Amino acid sequence: MENQNKLLRDIKIAKRHSPGGVFIGLLCLVAIVIPILLWLPTLNWFQVRVDVIPEQSSWSYQYQAGIYFLNPLNLLKNLFGVYDEGTEFIINNAVISSCLIREAEGLDVTKMDVSYYIIKENLAEAAIWYLASAVIGVVIFVKGLVLLFRGRLHNNFSIVLYTGLYALCNGMLLCSAWRLGYYTGGTMKKVFALKGVEAANVYQYILWPNYILAGAAAALFLIVLIIYLATMCRRYYPEDLIVIEPRRPSPYETNDGVVRNTLPRGIKVFGNHMFAKNLNLEIATIEHGVTELGVGTFSNCLRLKVVNLPVTIKRIRSNCFFNCAQLKRINYGGTKKQWKKVVRGSNWLARAGSTTVLCSDGAISVNPYH
Repeated sequence: MENQNKLLRDIKIAKRHSPGGVFIGLLCLVAIVIPILLWLPTLNWFQVRVDVIPEQSSWSYQYQAGIYFLNPLNLLKNLFGVYDEGTEFIINNAVISSCLIREAEGLDVTKMDVSYYIIKENLAEAAIWYLASAVIGVVIFVKGLVLLFRGRLHNNFSIVLYTGLYALCNGMLLCSAWRLGYYTGGTMKKVFALKGVEAANVYQYILWPNYILAGAAAALFLIVLIIYLATMCRRYYPEDLIVIEPRRPSPYETNDGVVRNTLPRGIKVFGNHMFAKNLNLEIATIEHGVTELGVGTFSNCLRLKVVNLPVTIKRIRSNCFFNCAQLKRINYGGTKKQWKKVVRGSNWLARAGSTTVLCSDGAISVNPYH
């Protein structure tokens, strides 16, 4: 494998426990901290305060006064219709605001104003976004463990995708909290304006923990993205270099969507156009024992970069690598003398650019049509 890696000079090889992968793994472990911090009683993500309201004894509906807090547990219970002190306080005052607004406008007070439904909706939204953030945080944490213990991921880009979703969920949690405060405070202020009553500090809310944690989630995504692009993007692990192969060895199969598969053993000849137009194929390793590549076997594989051929190859038919524009290297298991004995059909390398055939005893420059 080490000798093979040395031959693939134009291919970027990702190593196990590379500095970039280790750093991303450590960052992913930190992702679990944000959902945990939101549970701390000293870190209230949302605070409601209503001071004692003057001159409301003649009103039909009474506000509750006091300072109450919301945390994720309140929100999750609210999804199932269980109200804690904080959520009950907000909902009760939302009901009162709705009734007073409709009373002032001469409407039926037995029905709720739209502001009540908006407040209820934002309570549910905040719970759902927090739950999604916590689940994705656990997934990222697990991916970080995989990176640290195995040194690699099955799909490197997935970690960028999940950290992006993580930042999105935390940002939406912040938006839901802000909207909850905006509509709750706005409806109460509207009631006071309708009643002509002035009261200081009718409503206050605190969102600074959300700003900090949403900012931390966004920073995590950006850092992971930058490190991924710098150290992991478009790199291949040595054990993944044997990429081939259709779902079944039938002629003219395009195999779009195939990333990796295995042909049955004992195949000696690859049929015509067997891998033609496979846009996912980048590195193809032909196993020992194959003697012939058919007409157009790899034609129009636009992303094909490296082909590894065994010494058993005896014939390469016409148009085999036609229009493989990115093909730069063919690694051949035999010597230069053995390569010259391989029968090559017309236009076997047409429109494939300048390609080097690397034999066991040196390199040969191969021109198209040669």
